[in-house]
Amino acid sequence: MDDRKVRLGEKLYHDKRLSRDNSLSCASCHDLKKGGTDQVKYSTGVEHGGC
Repeated sequence: MDDRKVRLGEKLYHDKRLSRDNSLSCASCHDLKKGGTDQVKYSTGVEHGGC
């Protein structure tokens, strides 16, 4: 693996600026300790309070 790409991916995964209202990152809902899943059938999204 390219260490620079791994670090970039980690930064992007945790960056709240990528959400519509800057309130959530991918990591906000998708816990890597749970395999990266948010454990719900349908995402609630930013409009409904996130995870």
